[in-house]
Amino acid sequence: MVGRKNKPTSHHDNTSRMLHGRAQQLLIFVASAAATFGAITLAVLLIRKIGAHISGDALLVDPNARYTVRLERKIPVTHNVRLLRFSLRSRYQRLGIHVGQHLLVCASIHGCPVTRHYTPVTRCDQTGHFDIIVKVYRMGESEEHLEGGLMSQFLDSMRRGEKLKIQGPRGSFIYEGKGRFVTVDGSRLPKATWIGLIAAGSGITPMLQFLRHALVDHKDETKIEMIDVNSTEDDIIARRELDHYTKAHAERFSLCHVLSKPPAGEGATGYVPGPLTAGMMAEYLPPPNNDTLVLLCGPSRFLSELCKPALSNIGHKPQRVLCY
Repeated sequence: MVGRKNKPTSHHDNTSRMLHGRAQQLLIFVASAAATFGAITLAVLLIRKIGAHISGDALLVDPNARYTVRLERKIPVTHNVRLLRFSLRSRYQRLGIHVGQHLLVCASIHGCPVTRHYTPVTRCDQTGHFDIIVKVYRMGESEEHLEGGLMSQFLDSMRRGEKLKIQGPRGSFIYEGKGRFVTVDGSRLPKATWIGLIAAGSGITPMLQFLRHALVDHKDETKIEMIDVNSTEDDIIARRELDHYTKAHAERFSLCHVLSKPPAGEGATGYVPGPLTAGMMAEYLPPPNNDTLVLLCGPSRFLSELCKPALSNIGHKPQRVLCY
């Protein structure tokens, strides 16, 4: 019997073996990279979970307790308005405020305890920090504030890294979105399809909180009409943002600036000369009906002596008017 001769190795066979070897090396590399990536991803997720656990997810868990935050940044907004950014305990932590709620700022000034209410303007799902807008009342600048604002001047004097005590959340209602409001006692108000806003001066801050939530929700079809009352053009807080909303959300949002001291001369546009009247409210706010709700924020006398009586006179029911 004749033995079978070994078949000579062809160039094609050598190439196949070489390619097969490289493929195995590539598979090993890919598997190793995937394992490494998976480990990194898992580590990141674990760190986030641990961070969230350590932080407690939200800072304000007990409305009667006081919590410490640290000033991270102070930014000029207008000639007498500042945006203050405060750091939370971790970059994964939320403040714990819902739309419609505010917090209490606590300080010892000249040896006396002083507290004031401020509404965070950051979105409620923001983590790591929160912002408040402060209008600074300086000594002698206003007949209503001859000594200036104790808290506003204190906050304006704070330096980066300094600590502040806050308490909350506070508020008489929460906005759940899509025209749904619930009061502090748990009562749900009839859904609003049309919402009117009246803000005076720094009363714009809760409105900013509301708008930043409502206008980014593309499923929210609630229409919003707003009146923003100020003394001069320079006093308008967040004007660029507000005017942007009128263009970006023209089908849902309209805005009227009312100025008690309008610019001199002809040709100035974008505002209505003040003071605010019932006629302006009737023209620039939604019509009164069961589907309309109006939110107010400003000085107490402005609300009690002007806004509430005027809204009542043009047909808005008291139970459909909410004050911050």
